[in-house]
Amino acid sequence: MANTPQFDDDGDGDAVIHPASQPVFVFIKALRLEDWNHDTLVTWNKARIQYEQTARQPVKESRAT
Repeated sequence: MANTPQFDDDGDGDAVIHPASQPVFVFIKALRLEDWNHDTLVTWNKARIQYEQTARQPVKESRAT
């Protein structure tokens, strides 16, 4: 269990909690277009741009290191 917190004893009998590691990846779901009216298309387009930026972010961060 990789996400289980780890406990150590600090010498006084108190437990020292080490936080669990964060996941390496985050699942993001691609958007589906449900309707073709103008308002829905505008909303979908804005959400799609945000989705693409979110999908590209880990690539940019991995190239920086």
